[in-house]
Amino acid sequence: MNLTFAAGAMPLVDDLLIVFNAEETGSPGTSGDFDLGIENLLSLVKIRCVVWGDEDDRVEAAEAAIREAANAHPNRPTLRLD
Repeated sequence: MNLTFAAGAMPLVDDLLIVFNAEETGSPGTSGDFDLGIENLLSLVKIRCVVWGDEDDRVEAAEAAIREAANAHPNRPTLRLD
């Protein structure tokens, strides 16, 4: 999945909900190939992500990538994975 927010876009977004099927991302699902694109959401403090799919390894890889992106964000937003 390539969800990208341009620099300066949506400066007031502090709470983000992402819902997707890990098998339809067009990516192998490894952390290195999965771009959540949240680094430009400068007010972000909370992320809720609902990930599903039939292949557990793809779901787990997607969740790992989301955790990595949240941990790398300067605000260290709280993350809830469902």
